[in-house]
Amino acid sequence: MQDALEPALAEIAGEPISVTCAGRTDRGVHARSQVVHFDTGAQRPASAWVRGVNALLPDTVAVLWSHPVPDDFHARYSALARSYRYQLLNRPVRPALAATQVG
Repeated sequence: MQDALEPALAEIAGEPISVTCAGRTDRGVHARSQVVHFDTGAQRPASAWVRGVNALLPDTVAVLWSHPVPDDFHARYSALARSYRYQLLNRPVRPALAATQVG
């Protein structure tokens, strides 16, 4: 996600962007509702950060919302909670529709 998000944000910001995520996922693990923060001097409407960045992202990644935060906000350390959901398929036949979502 980060490798797709940073170049898209940089394109909208007009400057290099480095993001900080609330958490990490292993390869092949899906993150939902991931919170990310970044610093920029660019002034854009929230809609530009959402729609503009989404236009540059692959179909597997989407920005849902954007909001300015205080300077002391940190995506990882300001989190109040985290939750994890594991989906296991216990049968001898591999899944088709959920092939990338279960282990």
